Amino acid sequence: MYPPMNSPGPTPVVVQDFRVLPPDAPGSTNELMGLFKNAVCWLTGCLYCQDAGLDVRASQTNDVARAGQPMSYTLVASCNGECPPLGVRLTNSLPASFLFLGATNEAGSWVYDAEQHQVVFFIGLMPQDGAVDLGVTVAPMQAGTFTNQAVIRLALSPTEEKLWPLDSPLVTTVLAGTNTAPARLSLRLLSPAALELSLMGEAGQAYGIESSPDLVHWESFTNVLGPSWTEDFAPWPGTNAPDQFYRAWTPR
Repeated sequence: MYPPMNSPGPTPVVVQDFRVLPPDAPGSTNELMGLFKNAVCWLTGCLYCQDAGLDVRASQTNDVARAGQPMSYTLVASCNGECPPLGVRLTNSLPASFLFLGATNEAGSWVYDAEQHQVVFFIGLMPQDGAVDLGVTVAPMQAGTFTNQAVIRLALSPTEEKLWPLDSPLVTTVLAGTNTAPARLSLRLLSPAALELSLMGEAGQAYGIESSPDLVHWESFTNVLGPSWTEDFAPWPGTNAPDQFYRAWTPR
């Protein structure tokens, strides 16, 4: 092989006998087509590769957990194909009754979509034959059996993606929580434009903090882990409503 079109050198040429499966094997044609497309992509300086060999594996700290207690998921994105993948994105869909407490990533960045209950990791370019460890910390807040799903995506073009789901979704059995004393939530004025919101509760206990303009319609404000939490806001991220109320809740 010679250098691709976008680098100096002679005209690029691919000379290779492609034989990956017996001619009568069911997947032979598809495998050959994929290799041919990759060769064309290399010749034209294409940046996207289909045969990156992406995979995602997952594990959890507890198969059986107790409501209100934190637990963690570990996700490993890996590739073992013939070229490094580009535009890699991994989406971890959490059960709706789980509080999201945080995430970690060896590469790229992440965001949490509270409405979809999804943690989206933007990994980007992965090293060939490499792996990236990702972590998610949550707290189940309701007894029952719940499933965690994950999907990894590879960009084939600016408008097309190829995805691989988690082979074995993680199943967690959540037991009812212990009797937990209500948390103490307090608000302190720091200046005319700054406030301090703090919580005191039990060590290792997860709490959801919600806000409301009218004590009727509540929405999630943040999730915290006891025994204590404090955050200063300047300016205060309030609303246009004349009043704003806050409450903390524990497993139901």
